[in-house]
Amino acid sequence: MLVFFSVLYNPSHNLINSLRKAINHGFYCIVYINTVDHQFMQELEKMDVVILGNNKNVGLGLAFYELENFMVLQNFEYFIYFDQDTIVDDNAWTSISSSYLTHFENKDIGILHYSNSYKVKPKLVINSGSLFSINILKQIGFHDKTYFVECVDYEFCLRLKINNLKIISIKCDGIDHESMQDGFSRNILFIKVPLRIYHKERMKDFNNAHFRLLENSLRRRLFSFSFYFLKSIVRQNVMEFVSKLFKKQLCY
Repeated sequence: MLVFFSVLYNPSHNLINSLRKAINHGFYCIVYINTVDHQFMQELEKMDVVILGNNKNVGLGLAFYELENFMVLQNFEYFIYFDQDTIVDDNAWTSISSSYLTHFENKDIGILHYSNSYKVKPKLVINSGSLFSINILKQIGFHDKTYFVECVDYEFCLRLKINNLKIISIKCDGIDHESMQDGFSRNILFIKVPLRIYHKERMKDFNNAHFRLLENSLRRRLFSFSFYFLKSIVRQNVMEFVSKLFKKQLCY
């Protein structure tokens, strides 16, 4: 049985919709509670859902690590993760459940990544839409619980590369990672640019995590990864500055 997993931090009702659809399509649902209010918890407790976590924000790395230990104890073999704000329609759930086992027949596959677009031989993919095999996790190690939120996904992808395992991108209509993302947009040189303010603690986590990966990739001579992490650090810090600048203008 395929597990659907999500980590909850002040979730909207979209997560409840995702759980209901997943259950209807035969998925076993597990959520990890970082922060939810009393009313939302009551709604979860009425559903056929396994609840992990103590309603304290421990981030993503530890949540994944505890989930994977739980799955080993319960003899589950595969799970797919979607962010709480990813919209997944019925057709997508059907497509995922009917296709994942075929892909994992190839022993070189590390993870599958389902999204509404296709990438040729991706080096890095985000957590949301990623489908994991417990056997692969046993081989290369569970998710790194020392990463809080940022780069939990990229650190795992880097380990896949180190272990000569591939990421398979699978185009799957009906998955929307963008619509419910926080942020705003502004026209810059006649181009609509999405902007988002991460604030001090999130930026600290972002920079620390990226510098760790930059160091690790340089040490292993994976220079294409190093270049990506360095570029990501520069881009994100510039965009944070630009976002704050435009946000400040709105206040006047």
